[in-house]
Amino acid sequence: MRTEELHIPRPSSEVEAQLEQFKATLPNEGSALKDDFAAQLQWDAWQGHLKDLEAELETSIAYELENSDVVFSLDGDPVVGHDIQSGFLGRVLATTQSLVDAITQSFGKPTPRAAVPNIVLEESRLLIAGGFDSSFGIKFRFATSEELQRVRAYDPNEVMAVLGRLLDPEGTTDDLLSIFKTSSRIKSHYKKLVEEIGDNNAQIVMRTQTRRAGVRLKAAQARDRKAWLDTIVLKPKEPRVIEGELVGGSTSKKRFELRTGGEPIIGDIAEEVVQKLVAVHWNQRVRATIQEIVETPDETEDTGKVSFLLIGLEPISD
Repeated sequence: MRTEELHIPRPSSEVEAQLEQFKATLPNEGSALKDDFAAQLQWDAWQGHLKDLEAELETSIAYELENSDVVFSLDGDPVVGHDIQSGFLGRVLATTQSLVDAITQSFGKPTPRAAVPNIVLEESRLLIAGGFDSSFGIKFRFATSEELQRVRAYDPNEVMAVLGRLLDPEGTTDDLLSIFKTSSRIKSHYKKLVEEIGDNNAQIVMRTQTRRAGVRLKAAQARDRKAWLDTIVLKPKEPRVIEGELVGGSTSKKRFELRTGGEPIIGDIAEEVVQKLVAVHWNQRVRATIQEIVETPDETEDTGKVSFLLIGLEPISD
């Protein structure tokens, strides 16, 4: 009896590189094709090949993401073919796990010094689900509700969305700062990760089921992030409770505006408060717990750019 040979798609990194090289060779479609039948035929053939490569890339990505929640591809000096230096891999995985723990905890009530709760560690634990040829590719998944024997308290898709924002080279410093303000642990572990990538002249690509195109952080970009992180210190002050009217905000952008009688207070919303904001209507009086954060160039400084983080919200009954 003859069995069909299993077809394994080409690595996404290989297809992606070919696709980018092909795009770079394409001329601009313009007046040169007008009334030129042969040139138009050639252009149509190129477009057909382009679509074939794009379809092949999607197939490769789907294969690599199969049975996983997130995949990482590592490349650069520590990678030889599809093999990788064990020390580098161990440090990247350990730092990434600590970063994912901190992000998950930020959706609850993070504390800078207390131990990370067991429920966070259980739900944020990255389980290796396999590997694939994409320089060096590794697949991860999170424990299911069945394996945990309870309903998950944290959504892994939301956690991975934050990690994607951190690794996105197009991310703004304001966006990164809004994440760091929710947890000093995130900033600390993120700094270690970009330092590891930059110092070893490596690059990391991350893909998830909801962000299939992925994000790619290269060595030079990681070094730039590390240099920027070295220039900022975030010093949170003691939270204070303020009563006022919620006059504006956005759950998608995680921003709020509170009117208290003087200048409005505008700032970011902590993850655990987002759902509470949905239940409040505009111009409603609320009791808001706000943490003031000072961005300074030095640990010894207490002055600098001030921002606000909404960490608690209760509607006040009329």
